[in-house]
Amino acid sequence: MSGSGGSGGAEFRPVPTGGNGEDGDEDGCAITERANLNSPDATVVSTLQVGDPLLVELIDGNVPRVIIKTATNQIAGSLTSRRLVTFIECIRSGYGYQATVLAISGGLVEIEISPA
Repeated sequence: MSGSGGSGGAEFRPVPTGGNGEDGDEDGCAITERANLNSPDATVVSTLQVGDPLLVELIDGNVPRVIIKTATNQIAGSLTSRRLVTFIECIRSGYGYQATVLAISGGLVEIEISPA
C-alpha cells in the first residue's frame, strides 16, 4: 500500500523549508517579520527609540516564550506571531534572531525581527 504518510496528529516538525516567501530562500528559519510587542513593559518602552536594536531570547519551559530585550538586558515584552512555533523551534535548533524598533506609539511598539 502507498499513502501520504500523514499521521494527522499535532506534533512539532523539523525546521520547515521554503523560507519567508520573499526570495525563494530554502532556509525555513530565515524569517524576517514585523510584529508588535506583546505585554510591553511601560518603564522599558519609555527608554526605547526608533532604530534601537533589541535582543531576541527563548525562555523555555512548560509554556515557551520568546522575549524581546534591550541591549542592557531589560525585558521590553514578548513576541506574538503567527510563526511563533517556528521561531521557537528555530531558536532551539541554534538559530539566532535580532529585532529593531520600527515605531512607538504610546505603549504600542512595532518591531522587525530578522536573522542575527
